[in-house]
Amino acid sequence: MEQFKRMSPPSFKGESDLLLAESWMREIEKIFWAIRCAEDDKVTLATYMLQALSAACRQEGEMEQYLEEKKASEKRPAALFQRQERKKAAHQSP
Repeated sequence: MEQFKRMSPPSFKGESDLLLAESWMREIEKIFWAIRCAEDDKVTLATYMLQALSAACRQEGEMEQYLEEKKASEKRPAALFQRQERKKAAHQSP
C-alpha cells in the first residue's frame, strides 16, 4: 500500500467517458507494474482507490445539499426584528 501511495496514483473521479476511465486504468496498471504488484494486491489497491472516490463523492453531495438548503433559506422572508438586528449589526461594524 505504501509503495502504491508513493507513486501518486491518479484518482478516478467517476467519469462516464470510457476514454477517461480507460486512461485511469492504464495509469494504475503502470503503477502496478512499476511496484511489481501481486495480482491479489491489485484488487485491494483498486478497491482502496474507489473507496476514496466514494468518500469524496459523499462529501461533495453533502456540500451540494448544504448549499441548496442555504439558498432556500435565503429566499424565505426573515422576520422584521431579524432584519432590523442585521441592519444594526452592519452599521455598528467598523
